[in-house]
Amino acid sequence: MLTIEEIDPQKLVRNDRNPQSRTTTGAVDDLKASIPVVGILQPLVVIPITEDPGTYRIEIGHRRHRAALELGLPTVPCLVAPDEGVAMQLAAMIAENTHRADFSTSEQAEMYAQLALLDWDEERIAAFTAQPVEHVRAAITLTRLPAAAQAAADVGELTLDDAAALAEFTSDPGTVDKLLKRGANGWRLRHAIADERHKREVQESLDRCKAELVLAGVKVIPTPKNWPYGEQTVVRARDLADADGNRLDPDAVRTRPGFAAIITRDGAGTPRTEIVCTDPAAWGYSPAAGTAEHARAERDAAAARQREFVESFAAATQVRWQFLSQAYGSAKTAKNLYLTALRAAVTDPDRLSYPKDKLQELALRVAGAPFDPAVTATAGIDRLTRMLVSRWICGSEDNLVRLAADLSWGVDPRTAVEYLDLLVAGGYQLSEAETQLQDRLTASSSHGTEDDSGEEDEDADKDTAGEEDPEPVVPDGDDPGHEVVVDGLVEPVDETEHREPVAA
Repeated sequence: MLTIEEIDPQKLVRNDRNPQSRTTTGAVDDLKASIPVVGILQPLVVIPITEDPGTYRIEIGHRRHRAALELGLPTVPCLVAPDEGVAMQLAAMIAENTHRADFSTSEQAEMYAQLALLDWDEERIAAFTAQPVEHVRAAITLTRLPAAAQAAADVGELTLDDAAALAEFTSDPGTVDKLLKRGANGWRLRHAIADERHKREVQESLDRCKAELVLAGVKVIPTPKNWPYGEQTVVRARDLADADGNRLDPDAVRTRPGFAAIITRDGAGTPRTEIVCTDPAAWGYSPAAGTAEHARAERDAAAARQREFVESFAAATQVRWQFLSQAYGSAKTAKNLYLTALRAAVTDPDRLSYPKDKLQELALRVAGAPFDPAVTATAGIDRLTRMLVSRWICGSEDNLVRLAADLSWGVDPRTAVEYLDLLVAGGYQLSEAETQLQDRLTASSSHGTEDDSGEEDEDADKDTAGEEDPEPVVPDGDDPGHEVVVDGLVEPVDETEHREPVAA
């Protein structure tokens, strides 16, 4: 007979067969954080120790027991089983139900989570249910996501891979809800996650910067609306001078009355402090000689727009490189780009320059081996194919990233557009920043093509004025061995192509 009892955790004894690894600090810390809020949801399973009346051996629930001890709980709920066999039957009952086909995705995930509470690790659950460990891990993650995410998984709008990608936001239901409302999934979801992650990192850096200023005795005020455009009541300290005409030093005046700090961001999203005077006239300051507030504001506006684009594009680049690694990072998948890369090697070899800096990591992922002479000297066709494709991808990425940075030297907008089109055809979904760049490059390429074609047509008209079109040279197909002129090269025609079929 099974009974539920509240038992002092001090009277519970560990089972020596329970692996110590299953009560790791991280797992216990998670339980310690949740128990004060929701309590112990799943009772421990224990059996009486006949040799020591009043004490019990833990069969299931070692992590909950350790968490209860560290929290100092007076009692914990326990399911008291008469013997070990009954205790293990409980775990088997839940595990068996995971095989039922009529459970929804979230119900299956909850089964896995229940087994985890019964001290089953992910590998054991995976082996018992014949599922990959990654599948089990992602399913357990789903149980920690808001109800909206679980409902989306049940109707097929959210895969378990998507749920795993959302794991970092399990403590932020608002962000998860916002991502789900955007209807994001697959690579589009990863773009959205990268954007949200970047926003969170930026906010954390802004909070740290503000805390440092406050500790230094500097007053921090909100950044004025539309700063630094339009009519502003605050003025940069570096643009002011005192009554004697001496330009102010922002670091020297930042803690004085009438001065404060606003926090802005540079092109990389790094916080930058701007010391301002809240009312220059009232404090006896005037604009310093040689300042041009209006021109500076226009430059700052353009820089802000470019900064926002660069930040979004940088986040998208990480997702795009992840896609490239997965889509073309094997001998089989690299063959899909082999002809494209080979054609570029013949027609435009400069695009296949050796990857540098951050591109080296992407190159290694796609090629599967470093670009080392010792490797290439013995590499077979599959390895060389991956290396060729890797160099072509990195060359295309270098061109794309340089264009995104608004560099004009050594770039090719047309090939960048073709490259993005190729990725989309391969299953990639462009982010807003990538789409914005593609539209801009498409417009630029179209404009350049129209201008060039007009000039060429005009030159052609001048060169051929008064001349008749020459008769095309057509090879005589009946003359085996006739030589065909192609691009200035003489190529003999294969005689076998012109022979009459032989009757059987």
